[in-house]
This record gives sequence, structure tokens and C-alpha cells, in this order.
Amino acid sequence: MRLLLIFIGACLFFTAKAQDVQLLKGAEHQYELAQEAYAEERYNEALKYLNTSIMSTKRNTDMYILRAKVFLAINENKRALRDLHKASRIGSYKADLMLDSLLGRTKETKSNQQFMEDLEEYLSE
Repeated sequence: MRLLLIFIGACLFFTAKAQDVQLLKGAEHQYELAQEAYAEERYNEALKYLNTSIMSTKRNTDMYILRAKVFLAINENKRALRDLHKASRIGSYKADLMLDSLLGRTKETKSNQQFMEDLEEYLSE
């Protein structure tokens, strides 16, 4: 009886691990689709993919940063700030830089699109 319980417990453990791996692969695929949609300026589609991937994997800073970029592209600055704060709390230096830059802006500064282009250029140097 004890061996049967151990066997059942092991099966449940490995089944749960396999499901976690599948969720992670699904989240990564959704993130890749979101990157493509963002690059092609299909922001609503990118948001759909990112929301799905973030629900599966809440600790991937790149997903939050990309969603923040999408929010900036559609002028949803408060939502972008929220995602950047989440990525920063998880531990993203890039999110910290984006937050510092974004929080220092005023209405007289560059548009969101120009801001993102300048920031991307700076971060790629």
C-alpha cells in the first residue's frame, strides 16, 4: 500500500512538472507572436498575446517590458508605468531605465513614439 501511494505521488509530481513545461512553452510562443505583432504595429493583437503569456508566466520581465512598449504606442502611459514597475520589482535594469526616463518626461517632451525610438537606440549602444 505504501509503495502504491509513493508511486501515485510520483506520477502526480511528474505530471504537474510536465504541465508546467507545457505552460512555459506556450507562454514563450505567445511572447514570440506578440513580438511579431508589435514589430508590425498590430498593437491590439500584441496585447492579446502578451496578456495570455503573462497569465502563464508572471516573472518574465521581457513580457512586461514589451507590454509597456505596446501601452506607450497606444498612449496608455499609466498602464505602461504599471508594467514597468512590475518588471522593475522582479529585477529588470532595462525597466528601471525606462521608468526613470518615462517619469522624467513632461507634456512638452517628445512623443511616446520618439521616446521609445530614442530609448531603444540608447539601450542598444
